[in-house]
Amino acid sequence: MLTLNSCARIINWPATFDNLPEKKVDGTFFMGAVSPPSAVIAGGWAGNVDDHTIDPGDTKRFEFKFANDMSLVGDVAIQIDFTTGCSISVRFQAPFSGGNFACDKPIDSLTMIWDAANNVDVTAWKGAVGSTNLGTRTNITTGERVTFTGFAGSPNDVYWASFDSATGVKLGESTFHLSCSDDAMNGPEDCGSREGNGKGNDAGRINDWLLDGMVDAKSTLLCTNPSLVSSSHAQQSTDLNTGLEQMIFLPLLIRE
Repeated sequence: MLTLNSCARIINWPATFDNLPEKKVDGTFFMGAVSPPSAVIAGGWAGNVDDHTIDPGDTKRFEFKFANDMSLVGDVAIQIDFTTGCSISVRFQAPFSGGNFACDKPIDSLTMIWDAANNVDVTAWKGAVGSTNLGTRTNITTGERVTFTGFAGSPNDVYWASFDSATGVKLGESTFHLSCSDDAMNGPEDCGSREGNGKGNDAGRINDWLLDGMVDAKSTLLCTNPSLVSSSHAQQSTDLNTGLEQMIFLPLLIRE
């Protein structure tokens, strides 16, 4: 089992979130606001040691509540220490630009990062395969950024066809839903999310693209600095669920 140590370090959060008044693990374990941009919380625990202990196989949810609603315009980093000497940590990296991006049709440009081992050639279509050809990129390597433009006016679903760069054999197709109603691809919180299987999570589609940006009718989302090409910069922590509200939820499963 794991028991919270005497300090849980909230390493960094944006000043726009304001104070951090509540820290919980299935109930309040610390009360008293701490001010941005960083804090080390030592002492002030509520309850007894059992309230701060997680048994093998149990799941606990840590909550961090800020005074203001959250937005994706700054980095957040959290580390929680346990008496056994181990710790957990998560980090959310805000988009390079477009933290307040709100998807507005039509989407005209998509930027993705290839996240599979083989090199591919990709052709983008303004709708189904065989419709208007928006271009082909060849010999795309793992971690390489790819942008296609010209989707404005397309049907809701557009397709990219992928081919093995070495053999020319078709590997399959990816589909992207551009009506802004795909919750996995319509905002800055989706940066680094795996894409390619459409709004319906269609089986058999190539889902090895990581969202790295888009341009819609009013604004631009850039998940990573355009000068960077490594996919590691596009990955967001899936353990950190902001919900764009006041709470951060950090789920934790303890195994024997």
